[in-house]
Amino acid sequence: VRVPWIGLWLDNATPAPIVDPKILGPAVREIDAGSPADRAGFMPGDQIRTLNGSKIRSVLDWERALAGFFVGDSLVIVFNRGSDLRQAGLAVAEFTEPTGVSTGIGLMIDGVSAYFSKKFGIGYREGAVVVGIDQGSRAAKAGFKTGDVILKIGDRRIRDRSEAEASFKRFRNGYFIIDRSGMLIQIYVEK
Repeated sequence: VRVPWIGLWLDNATPAPIVDPKILGPAVREIDAGSPADRAGFMPGDQIRTLNGSKIRSVLDWERALAGFFVGDSLVIVFNRGSDLRQAGLAVAEFTEPTGVSTGIGLMIDGVSAYFSKKFGIGYREGAVVVGIDQGSRAAKAGFKTGDVILKIGDRRIRDRSEAEASFKRFRNGYFIIDRSGMLIQIYVEK
């Protein structure tokens, strides 16, 4: 199965200034690094107007329009950046799920991206998300689950993947504070 990917995450909120108040479109919230949208130069706040000539007025319009495209198809997206009307062409790529980085205790972690926020129902942007757990590892025995968001390792607050990676380099054993589906949990990992 080949999953199409362009790497744009949209919100229905319309950024200001609106060039034409009769034509509203969703705003770019985030762009996946290295994606076709990233290479095409999209930026957060860009307001999507059309996709291959079809008007886009909401995220639902966007998702319906994208459903008809496949890996390798060409797209032309017309959008506003502030008061400038722009156009970008890009090719739909094949999505490969991020695998994260190994931590040394049996966890694979990554940043809390728009993709992982949607996949795991994460409601905020800080921390490092658990994207994999080695069976039988220290992390598995301690009770970690995929989708857990690591907020603290020992006494160090974790804002992103790089902070988590730095903390794991020094980690031997200790406490973690994680968010699991909106509930804060403390987990202890032994040597």
